[in-house]
Amino acid sequence: MKICCVIPVRLESARFPRKALYKVKERPLLFWTWEQAVNSRLFEDVVVATDSEEVYSLVTSWGGRAFFSVKTHSSGTERLLELYHSRSLSGDVWVNWQVDTVLMSPSPIQKLLAVACTSEMEAVFSLYTDFFKIRDFQDSN
Repeated sequence: MKICCVIPVRLESARFPRKALYKVKERPLLFWTWEQAVNSRLFEDVVVATDSEEVYSLVTSWGGRAFFSVKTHSSGTERLLELYHSRSLSGDVWVNWQVDTVLMSPSPIQKLLAVACTSEMEAVFSLYTDFFKIRDFQDSN
């Protein structure tokens, strides 16, 4: 079973423009997220889906794989689905790893994959957090 990880990147975010390129310890946030996904050893492919030539060039400069997506997507899941439907990359299970979850342990994904890999269908997965307070639900961030 082939498991793919897609890191969707859009530089024109309203809340934090160019977040993926924000430097942390001399490297862009995107690099650390990509490295975390690669080092997790959970995926056969770790790729970036972006509408930005700047991001594409950056990812390929460190040896990563990147694919172009259209600018009109409203979510990272839509970028992943574009890649899935284009058949530019094949996989049985697809994981959407958001660029700002760089500190996330691979453990929740590993647990999710244990379930996904026993499924008979192709699937797209995205982790989430439960809301415990109404103010968390109302916070657009």
